[in-house]
Amino acid sequence: MKKIYLPAHRAIALLFSILLTNCVKSPIIIPGQKHYEITQLTGESTAGWTDSIQISYNSFHDPIQIAGQHISTGYPQYLFGYDARHALRILIGAYYDGNPGYEVAHKYLCDQRKRVILDSVFEFGNYDRNTLTLLNSYLLLSFKKYVYDNQDRITQVTEERFPGTSYTETHTTAFFYNSSGNAYKIHFMVKYSDNSIFSSDAFPAYDNKVNPHQLHPVWQFIDIDYNKNNAFTADWYNDYGLPLHISTGNKFSEIVFLLNSFKSLEITYEYR
Repeated sequence: MKKIYLPAHRAIALLFSILLTNCVKSPIIIPGQKHYEITQLTGESTAGWTDSIQISYNSFHDPIQIAGQHISTGYPQYLFGYDARHALRILIGAYYDGNPGYEVAHKYLCDQRKRVILDSVFEFGNYDRNTLTLLNSYLLLSFKKYVYDNQDRITQVTEERFPGTSYTETHTTAFFYNSSGNAYKIHFMVKYSDNSIFSSDAFPAYDNKVNPHQLHPVWQFIDIDYNKNNAFTADWYNDYGLPLHISTGNKFSEIVFLLNSFKSLEITYEYR
């Protein structure tokens, strides 16, 4: 079974199944250190193999690549591009270097606070590896719009898929945060082309440890996770309260983290 790239609404839908059976904020300041970064994800992937995924950063400490050892169809690497303001401008789910093709690409429009407010999603095409610009696309798949609160957390995502895709529908997801800084309720609604509607609510339960998404605003955005704590309990944590090892066990079917899916996950952090 190959890994499938998860756009935001699919990751959210998967989060619901986990919870039912279970740009933005400044990075956390790790005492005595200037930069503390996620550098490697190791674990058993849902694609059926153990992988070691490397995360690379530029000189501004912004992530530029998430790449596993098995880059292939259905299992791309992820490349990040920024504008002159260091705002996220593009995310490409690309094939291995040397192959100019991509599976999915996201072109972003940011506001004056460098928050992504519009996401144009393209499917299958070619790109320029040096400039991270799209050369062509088979299909404009959808538009996503993002709404933020006064703490720069996403409170609503609306995705509209267009005619010509396999189906036309609108996904709307709303996040409600409590005084602890966690989304205590997530409301998910789908309006289908026949005007029928499906809706569901999730009420996550959190640990009292540090959510690693807070280490960089891009991590918060791509997984849409602005919570202070984690919606799971890890097997163990480091001295700063960041999760080191997470296993599914009987708790949920898979772990979705930084656009990858795992049955078990080990997170490596480094000072830079």
